[in-house]
Amino acid sequence: MITIYIRNSILRSVLGMISGLLMIMWPDKMMEYLVMLIGALFVLSGIYGLVLYFLRKNILRSFVYLVVSAAGILLGLLLLLLPQLFINILMYIWGGLLVLAGFHQIVVLVLARKHSVVPYGFYALPALVVAVAGIVTIMHPGEMSNYTLIILGVVSLLYGINELIDWYKFRPSQAIEIQEETKPEEKAQVGC
Repeated sequence: MITIYIRNSILRSVLGMISGLLMIMWPDKMMEYLVMLIGALFVLSGIYGLVLYFLRKNILRSFVYLVVSAAGILLGLLLLLLPQLFINILMYIWGGLLVLAGFHQIVVLVLARKHSVVPYGFYALPALVVAVAGIVTIMHPGEMSNYTLIILGVVSLLYGINELIDWYKFRPSQAIEIQEETKPEEKAQVGC
């Protein structure tokens, strides 16, 4: 049990640090590779669905199942062949959502003024920053996807480092040693 914990913890740490470094060093390529990986998974899922559809001998074979499997293969091929198109579409959608969220915050704060005092700083700073971020994302989708992936890479790298530190500091062998150092009298006092 302890060796499984150690291996999984070290594996998570190493994978987190490697993926984080790759996202930081090559954000544009990593975004394309992630979209292509998702496309490959759609293709595999669609092929699996088609194979199951044609291997079934019962009457309950649904035409919808065939269409969904074929659509999965088609979508997967599009993701594999045109990853940048999907990244740009996603960034336009994200930018639009940010603009809407910024204006939504302004409307909510205007309505909140009817019931309580809302300082003007609450309008300007968060809502306008979100709206401006959305506009910038719409105007420069490629650059914003790179920045997003760099942030995710830093977070992934920090996760990997933290996982390694956690493994070292709190590994099960240390927990056993700490329990052995506790005197039986202290255990009795804690239970009272």
